[in-house]
Amino acid sequence: MDTKTPQGENLQRALKEAQQAGLKADVKIRHGNIVREIMQELHNGDYDLVGLGSPYSVRGLRQLYMPNVTAEVAEAANCPVLTVRSGYEFEG
Repeated sequence: MDTKTPQGENLQRALKEAQQAGLKADVKIRHGNIVREIMQELHNGDYDLVGLGSPYSVRGLRQLYMPNVTAEVAEAANCPVLTVRSGYEFEG
């Protein structure tokens, strides 16, 4: 997260925005199978809501050849999951 990579900068920006909005937020970095690691975190933590981004649309072909992590987590999570399609810009 402390790197100058696009991923690190995105994490830093998202964390700052969440904290400025008054949300309790932190970043946890884990290694391993993505779905399994997220589910382990949900099992061990006390979460009211999980927010995940998704690059998939309902009619997209990408879901045929790439795993849909958001869908897998949403199906297995023990709390509500808020999904946002990547690239969506809210104007309001």
